[in-house]
Amino acid sequence: MTELTHEAQDALKTYLERVRLSLRGTSVDADEVVRDVQEHIDVALDGRSEPISAVDLSDVLERLGSPDQWVPDEEVPFWRRAMQRIHHGPEDWRLSYLCFGFTVLGLAFAPFGGVVLWIPAYLLGRAAHEYAAARGESLGPRRWLTDLPLVAVALSLLVCLLAGPLWIPVAIAVEENYIGELVGRDLTEFQEMAKTVSLFAATIGLWWMILAPLAALGQRTVRWLLLPVADGFRKRHALWLGLAGLALLTVSVLVYLAV
Repeated sequence: MTELTHEAQDALKTYLERVRLSLRGTSVDADEVVRDVQEHIDVALDGRSEPISAVDLSDVLERLGSPDQWVPDEEVPFWRRAMQRIHHGPEDWRLSYLCFGFTVLGLAFAPFGGVVLWIPAYLLGRAAHEYAAARGESLGPRRWLTDLPLVAVALSLLVCLLAGPLWIPVAIAVEENYIGELVGRDLTEFQEMAKTVSLFAATIGLWWMILAPLAALGQRTVRWLLLPVADGFRKRHALWLGLAGLALLTVSVLVYLAV
């Protein structure tokens, strides 16, 4: 048996306890696995000066892998695999699982508690994307765990951006029940309403024409702000937005003059 320092003995004891804990309730013989692990460590440390330090032992344990790896996959429950991902898995998977956990809790405690819980879910999702991007990777299937809060926030921001200055008078009209008061009134008043709607639509069209060149100049900002909805945003999409704004402005002016 290789002689270890007190720190190394504690580290080995902790590792072996985790091995036994992970194998509890499975068909694998924990004692046999522990003996194999100890033999592997003795072979890996053979020839080194004793007592072995905790640093040298940690290098061997790191190469040996997680204490959970000897459990057959078919015997690991889903919830336990998820917890193993969070505690021992790669950083990007841990971020994804934590994001998913806060998302589910947010849905469970909606609406008020959901808003509070979705804030860390959104931040964790962004962190998972940034972590993968820094490594030149794609999240792949991890998107199923991270993208719900990101998409919800991105779509909300997109609606606010596209509405521009219009959301203020619209909010006031809804609050004052402006539309409801028009029900039952004569045609002249509906014509006035049509003019009002045409002005609103013309405002949106003009805003889109202003927003389009700004979006074209700030493509990276748009993709960052509206992740992951605007991952493929390019200048041609800004051009389409500008043309849509021009068309909406033209139609709105024609309607306003016609009624």
